[in-house]
Amino acid sequence: MAESGKHMEYVRRIAEYIKTIPADFTPQLLISDLPDSTERPKQTLDGFIPDVRYQGHDIIIIGEAKTIHDIENDHTEKQLKSYIDEVRCYKGDRHIVVCSNTSTFALIKNMIVRKKIKEHLDDITFHVLDNLSKVAVV
Repeated sequence: MAESGKHMEYVRRIAEYIKTIPADFTPQLLISDLPDSTERPKQTLDGFIPDVRYQGHDIIIIGEAKTIHDIENDHTEKQLKSYIDEVRCYKGDRHIVVCSNTSTFALIKNMIVRKKIKEHLDDITFHVLDNLSKVAVV
């Protein structure tokens, strides 16, 4: 379950944003780790449970909310690796959405850009969000 008010705010932001990605968005395919949700997103092959998951026939989107103190650490690196491995198991469009607050937006965006270049992740679209209105598609 989402552990803090801020974390839940970011999870909600991701869920709302994901609705804009698929042209044929289907509400039943969106699962989020929020108190009003009836089910949790399923865990990845490595055992991590994303905050939001949207999976259709030709698209998969995994969303992860990050509080300010949970960005640059081994746990987050392992989560991202797990989510990358998970979306690569599916054909079609692959997306990973990361949301945090405004002050960490540039840090996360730069981290994703470096990771995408270093690890040749051109087959995955990353979306970096802040808690207000900033969006970067990498």
